[in-house]
Amino acid sequence: MSDSMYLLTLGLFFGTVLLIFALKYLSSIVSNRAQVVDRERYYQLAEESRAVQEQLTRELASLRAELAGIAERTADIQQVLRQVE
Repeated sequence: MSDSMYLLTLGLFFGTVLLIFALKYLSSIVSNRAQVVDRERYYQLAEESRAVQEQLTRELASLRAELAGIAERTADIQQVLRQVE
């Protein structure tokens, strides 16, 4: 086996090993970046959900107050109708 063939074989072997580790390293970088983006999206979604929930809570309190007023007026109307009978 000639020296050039031997060096070429060693170069290809070590080059392949280095390429595998480089690809693994790049894969972990891409994966970590994707996790960061997903986490940021999750936090944004959680914040939007919290804001919507607060708004719905305020609207529900308003509707309950309005419903209480309607119930009170209905009771007054029923009382007037009883007096008319």
